[in-house]
Amino acid sequence: MIGRRSLLGFGLAALTLPGCVTTQPTTPGAVLLMHGKQGMPQFSGLQRVRAEIQGQGLRCEANEMPWSRMRYLDGSLDGAFDEIEAALAAFRRAGATRMFLAGHSIGAATAVAYAVHRGGIDGISMIAPGHLPKVYYETTSIPLNARVRAAIDKARAMRAAGDGASAAEFADNNQMTVLSPRMRADDYLSWFDPDGKLEVEANMSRVSCPVQWVIGTRDNLFASSKPRYFDRLPPNPQHEFVQVEADHVETLAAAATQIGTFFKRIV
Repeated sequence: MIGRRSLLGFGLAALTLPGCVTTQPTTPGAVLLMHGKQGMPQFSGLQRVRAEIQGQGLRCEANEMPWSRMRYLDGSLDGAFDEIEAALAAFRRAGATRMFLAGHSIGAATAVAYAVHRGGIDGISMIAPGHLPKVYYETTSIPLNARVRAAIDKARAMRAAGDGASAAEFADNNQMTVLSPRMRADDYLSWFDPDGKLEVEANMSRVSCPVQWVIGTRDNLFASSKPRYFDRLPPNPQHEFVQVEADHVETLAAAATQIGTFFKRIV
């Protein structure tokens, strides 16, 4: 998830449209790098990660996703999966044979969800993971989460009444910032249902490829990162837990080198 401060940081490369791949040296590995909630591909921290990955000899593109500042929230989670699939198909047409995903915050949650529910992914870097429907729903001592829980219940009631295709105003918590997306109830639930495809805790126990979990010591998720999420991964000697001195946004730049070397190691 991207805070207001991070939206001001724009970096090194031009925006890449979904599914487009720029010319880079031929390599067997390609990484689709996804920004956080209300972020953009040009964010400087994201471009720092992209440069490090490319420096390791892999293709890497940072596409604008449906949760960007300009598109938030555009359609359903399955629609986002389709965009990822199209980007990976473009990599394959360009000659890549090993497919990797990297994502910041909700981009991390979507990356592992795609690997579990669509497959075909050879490795994932989860950078400062965020967007946790189960936490939103259960931790109602936080007022913004209580607001999201009420919105989830509202969307479920609309679906049960046969109104899942109808639009209404719902709720989101972006790093303690209030958001009020207006969208179809079914689409909202695809992103926020604690029993749905995007729930990180459930997906961690089902992912079969190597996973790098990157977390900052000042991130709200730091304390629970290893016991609640990373330790749920099926055994794999290529998994990696990376801890850096950073907050949720700063983690991108702080861990850029480790992210690049992770993909070089598993390509």
